[in-house]
Amino acid sequence: NILYKESEHFNPSLSEYDYKVLLFPGDVFRTRLYLTLKIEQTNSLLVAGSWRIITITILLLIFMIFTFYVVMSTILRQRKLSVLKNDFINNMTHELKTPISTISLACEAINDPDIPKDKESMESYLDMINQENKRLGSLVENVLQTAIIDKGELKLQRQKLNLNEILEKMVKNSRFLATSKGGGIEFIEEDKDL
Repeated sequence: NILYKESEHFNPSLSEYDYKVLLFPGDVFRTRLYLTLKIEQTNSLLVAGSWRIITITILLLIFMIFTFYVVMSTILRQRKLSVLKNDFINNMTHELKTPISTISLACEAINDPDIPKDKESMESYLDMINQENKRLGSLVENVLQTAIIDKGELKLQRQKLNLNEILEKMVKNSRFLATSKGGGIEFIEEDKDL
């Protein structure tokens, strides 16, 4: 009582079926008819029918991995830039506070009636204020040059500097600050050609 549909791939000798369904299950007057289905080579049919889906899935997975990599590298780069920016702000704040506090102490010394105002000490205070003012200007210039470096527009000019003169000026400018805090500072020149 099996109804066969003939096709070129049909093999009537097969008795095992993958799927078998009773047709008209509520009909008691007819003989029982079954619809059966036998699929040979199911794996190859599944793979052949779904190769497009598998290819698209693999391509989407590769795209998602690439996108994840780009996003993570951008986040890490932004984090590094944030740390560098914070370090720059902290260092610049410290560098700006030093000359400002030295100028402030020199001005207080000039205005303090208890400190003698002889010509030599006044010249020393004014020279200190002048040097620290130049230092502030130099710091601002360095910030501007950093912006130029970032844009790639910097042209360097080499010149010789006497390191002893620079160190001597730094010690001279810091001496008043050190003595006002109860300390001292002295510059000893070891090598004249430095």
